[in-house]
Amino acid sequence: MSISLASQLLDDAIKRHGQTEEVSLIMGHLAVRMQLHDIAEKSFQAAISCNPNQPSHYVNLSQAMAKNNRANDAIALLQEIIPMFPDYAMLWNAVGVLVKQYQGKGGLARTFFSQALALAPKETSIIVNLAEGQPPEAAIPLLEQAIEIEPDNSMA
Repeated sequence: MSISLASQLLDDAIKRHGQTEEVSLIMGHLAVRMQLHDIAEKSFQAAISCNPNQPSHYVNLSQAMAKNNRANDAIALLQEIIPMFPDYAMLWNAVGVLVKQYQGKGGLARTFFSQALALAPKETSIIVNLAEGQPPEAAIPLLEQAIEIEPDNSMA
């Protein structure tokens, strides 16, 4: 599907249903799956406009930005909004993932993962992120902890 067609679909959905948070999120996630990152960014920005108090919208936007070759902007965005949502663990986790993946700063990423884990100690995705890149003596207890929390999770 071309970007112009996807953009037209987004515009049509907005005309029919209004610029709602739900329409924006659906279109954003659809655009991500179709690798139409400009459309995804536009959609997630619209979701933020509808509800700026939902931290997951910023995480979604940052992921679309990173996939659109704007990882540094995505990291800056998340770091800028951390003071607005200091207790949202997945925000800290998202910054850590982007810092590690796009900037190669494992030590800094672990700082973000550690903060996320302090806020959500049973979130296995955070535990696994913190374990990755650690020496075995540090990683193994973390992975064992993740398996204990969620034994059926293949990521742990």
